[in-house]
Amino acid sequence: KSSIMASQATKTMAVSGESHFLEEQMNPVRIKQYLEASRDYEKAKGMKWLLAMMSKGRDASEFFSEVVKNVVVKSVEVKKMVYMYLDHYADASHSCRELALLSINSFQKDLGASNQLIRAMALRVMTSIRVADILQIQLLAVKKCAGDSSPYVRKCAANAVTKIHSEAADKESLYQLLAQLLQDASTMVLGSAVIAFSEVCPDRWELLHPAYRKLCHLVADVDEWAQIVILQTMTRYVRSQFADPAPGASAAAKVMAQRRSNAGKKHATRKITRRTVKKAFYSDEEDESVEEEMEVPDDNESDDEAAPATKKATTIADPDHRLALRSSQPLLKSRNSGVVLAVCSLHYSCGGLDADPHAAQQCGRALVRILRNKREIQYVVLKSIASFARERPAIFRPFLKEFFVKETDAGFNRELKLDILTNLATTENATAILRELETYARSHDVAFAASAVRAAGRVADAQPDVARNVCAGL
Repeated sequence: KSSIMASQATKTMAVSGESHFLEEQMNPVRIKQYLEASRDYEKAKGMKWLLAMMSKGRDASEFFSEVVKNVVVKSVEVKKMVYMYLDHYADASHSCRELALLSINSFQKDLGASNQLIRAMALRVMTSIRVADILQIQLLAVKKCAGDSSPYVRKCAANAVTKIHSEAADKESLYQLLAQLLQDASTMVLGSAVIAFSEVCPDRWELLHPAYRKLCHLVADVDEWAQIVILQTMTRYVRSQFADPAPGASAAAKVMAQRRSNAGKKHATRKITRRTVKKAFYSDEEDESVEEEMEVPDDNESDDEAAPATKKATTIADPDHRLALRSSQPLLKSRNSGVVLAVCSLHYSCGGLDADPHAAQQCGRALVRILRNKREIQYVVLKSIASFARERPAIFRPFLKEFFVKETDAGFNRELKLDILTNLATTENATAILRELETYARSHDVAFAASAVRAAGRVADAQPDVARNVCAGL
């Protein structure tokens, strides 16, 4: 975070006409002279050179002793830059930790500063020093900042919990502190509190019980990266605290997916014995009967395409369960692909797709929308779509053309698209899919052409009516 703040500071320099700090080189001796100068203007100039070095990835830890002395300066501008530097290098080495300890009193004093940024930075630097001897001081500082009037300072207190948790002996006091932060009314604090909860004590659900409904109502208002963690936490909470609305539905969907992928499973047969009676021509002769075995379609083998239509809709009785699903639906329109995937995962894992067909269609539409992205993101989205399509192919059939392979697609994305196309095949669209696969089979990429031929075989196996067309095309 300190490096991010340093880069933001350098952007401010560029905008304000101080871009020469980023472009020019400065003698280290000259920088030390600036830092040891008596005037705040020269100290600020030296700190700007250091932040510019940090933003370019250069090691500036050699100036730690000169910088730490400037914690006591009165200039707010200089103090902000000093804390940015110290937050980055406070735990860089043993010597840096020792020098930071010498200024612990100054950090404690700044926890009561009038400027909220100074209070927050002082806490961040103090909790970045990994020394067991000051653990109690750090814990007291976090408790003090958790009750601060500024939401930003309380947010930093929530982030500090994860820093000191591993070394803390009294973990229960940290859990109580988290419970307090989870009850905070500010969405800025709430997002960081849930992130800390997921890292420190992800299974202590008693801390989350009082805040669950608040999380559901405010999840759309927190920042998008916190939304991902909150949605993941809500998914685990719902699965552990509420009854499955459709026991066995997931297993049944997987069985149907397996039938589509296995050869000959869709049209299973069974043997029966049939008796044929030949009537006697004359009345005084006896009738002749012959028994023979024959194979007939298995009536008990239900059609996996018809099953979803005849299956009764799942009803979620618990209102808190429905609240999690309902409050997350608006986030399907988020610009962040991670948020959309987290919402779809919540509905997939917690029965939302079975309970609300409209929500299932919305999830499918949202996944197709974020598919138009960089190829690395495409891969993650395609993996999720492939999992959905195996069990619920009807969601993605309206978007069949979105899964046709493009010339610019990466190899790992092409394989996933072939897998999805075979799962979406029906009697109605099999001709269009086979036409595409026939084109892919002529590709100069031998491996991809072979994958296309195998995909055509799977389509023919799932849809025997087009098997002849497949053989003719090959």
